[in-house]
Amino acid sequence: METEIPSKELKAKLKNRSWVRKVFFISVLAFILIWCVGAFILVDELIELRNYLFYAALFVWVVILASGLYLHNAKCPRCGNKYSAQPKWPYMFNTFSRKCINCGLKLDGSYI
Repeated sequence: METEIPSKELKAKLKNRSWVRKVFFISVLAFILIWCVGAFILVDELIELRNYLFYAALFVWVVILASGLYLHNAKCPRCGNKYSAQPKWPYMFNTFSRKCINCGLKLDGSYI
């Protein structure tokens, strides 16, 4: 079931998905950096700073989960199916794909 969406709205939705994708990858890198600083650099010194790093890591982990769930469950603005999974194979998916697995719509809006 394909629905026609004006190209401005379609590109806005694709830009939003692209932005959430970048937030996810940056959050994963930030989590790794915070963990390394807390675990290896600040061994026993500055216990107070380690507490702040723990809360920062917890916040980043929540951002990772929220953006990952959004990417996994978001629907394609053109075909209406999940952007990263085919309806007949719901257990085979690519959450970080750059194009819709069903209709081929890319994140930059090409193949409209």
